[in-house]
Amino acid sequence: MKRWFYSLDFNEKCPNVEYLMKLLHGVKEKSPAGFERIQYIEQPTHRDLKTHRSNVMHEAARLRPVVIDESLTDLESLMLAREMGYSGVALKACKGQSQAVLMAAAAQKFKMFLCVQDLTCPGASLIHSAGLAAHVPGVAAIEANSRQYVPAANKAWEKRFPGIFNITNGVVNTRLLDGPGLGAV
Repeated sequence: MKRWFYSLDFNEKCPNVEYLMKLLHGVKEKSPAGFERIQYIEQPTHRDLKTHRSNVMHEAARLRPVVIDESLTDLESLMLAREMGYSGVALKACKGQSQAVLMAAAAQKFKMFLCVQDLTCPGASLIHSAGLAAHVPGVAAIEANSRQYVPAANKAWEKRFPGIFNITNGVVNTRLLDGPGLGAV
């Protein structure tokens, strides 16, 4: 891997977009190289978009993709997020395969940034997440933290799918996911 990227996940703790913008400008000023490595920003403010409609992301999305994550529950929430300036979508296997595929198709239609988030899903569910990342065109990144937080839950899968459970140079190797559907046969 020649270039590393960062994702910024505030876990909904930015009180407003002004807070986020101040932070982004501070990073850009103090570490231009660090700022250039920011690939996307994940759900910076409260997940209840209907109640917090003032948290529009247009300005932030001009700097980096701003990804809807926890708020993404259906097509209506995706459309509201787009209206509020979100420019990306986090697909989650734990929300269901149909949901992930439908949200991926809608995001592709609207030319939105795509990533996969796994919500610390281990074992077979991590393989499902990796399958989404490998087979949905345009997915730029996958978050897969179960290897750090619950490694014992992955032990049974490591030999069958070593590239998913044993990371080399920051790359999730999904070449083994070459079967029908999302590839895990």
